[in-house]
Amino acid sequence: MADYDKYLNNPKFEDSGSSSTGNTENKESKPTVTIEPLNNGMKALGAMAGIPIGYAASRYGAKPATLAPKYLEALTNLENQQTKLDALREVEDNIRGSHSSMVSGVRSAHQPHVDYLNHLEEMVKDLHAQAKAANALPPNMAGDKWNSAIGLESSPGADTVSEAARNDQLNKKIQAGTGTGEANKFGVSRGGVYAPHSALEPVVLTPEQKAIRDALINAREQYDIQARQVAASQANLNKLEQRTPIGLPKAMDRTADALSNRTIAERALEKLKPVPGMLERGISSIPGGETAMKYAGDVNNFIARNPAISHTLGMMGGGLGGLQAMRGYNEINKGDTTKGVLEMLSGAGGVIGAVPHPYARIGGALAQVPYLGYEAYDAFRDKVRKLHESRQKSK
Repeated sequence: MADYDKYLNNPKFEDSGSSSTGNTENKESKPTVTIEPLNNGMKALGAMAGIPIGYAASRYGAKPATLAPKYLEALTNLENQQTKLDALREVEDNIRGSHSSMVSGVRSAHQPHVDYLNHLEEMVKDLHAQAKAANALPPNMAGDKWNSAIGLESSPGADTVSEAARNDQLNKKIQAGTGTGEANKFGVSRGGVYAPHSALEPVVLTPEQKAIRDALINAREQYDIQARQVAASQANLNKLEQRTPIGLPKAMDRTADALSNRTIAERALEKLKPVPGMLERGISSIPGGETAMKYAGDVNNFIARNPAISHTLGMMGGGLGGLQAMRGYNEINKGDTTKGVLEMLSGAGGVIGAVPHPYARIGGALAQVPYLGYEAYDAFRDKVRKLHESRQKSK
């Protein structure tokens, strides 16, 4: 590979013009020419000329239909409508979430009451079985509605609830001493059965029987109280679960309106979308081509919609493009036409890439590929040459 840097760093060179013919008197002295300052000036001139060209290309260059003012206005409107819709949906979700958290809190507070009620029920069943085995059931436990409610069997003497209620009334009259007529004919046996006085035996409870009976009565009272609390708590929970969260209907209406506006904005933007051209259809038919075009379009739109980025990149592309064009021109003058042409093509690609159109940006990038490939190949060839020379010296 020709060492161009060494060549340019040599401040002077002499061109003999023609080969020596042996007549020294025919030789003409050639003037010394300084190369490097001229090259630097041309490079600076190319860069300075490329900067305004790149700026003009980025600002006034051809734009795709997706960057037309009407399309951008419709796109901005759609983005705003989507933002409003997302915000309203978030409000709606927060209302639902707050209500759900409230229900969960009430349910969590309700559950311990249910658990305690179940505990009392098991306790009452156990004490009832003990009292029944010890013949110490209270008089009013036979046939009581509460017994059937928790699955306890009725005691003898009360086949129906109405009969048990009648027996309870008789028991109250007997205990109060006010019973007359039918009430005075009955008393209470050890089993809690109302029977004629003639069939009664003296009821004498042992301390153990009395303790079991009192424990059963106390447990039943606790169960009744807890059952009322659980019923009230369950009613509140059911009411809360069925209640519409506060503010939800209004939030849903606002969300529906926002969704409608978003749909209208989306349809308006759809009408402004350009019809794909032949080139775009051809690229889209290639596997992965449609995705690549979409990505290129999105990147181009992002750059074009940010003037600071677009103009900066345009001036940089133009400046570097001008610089490469001048360097390529110098390479051609030095005889390396291939490198010079490819470098000028790469410089032109930098300027073309400043145009805010996806095709222009893609074309500009592709125009720089050959020069990059040439440079990579040149570097590889130079490395191989040096390796070969080092091996030759070592022999």
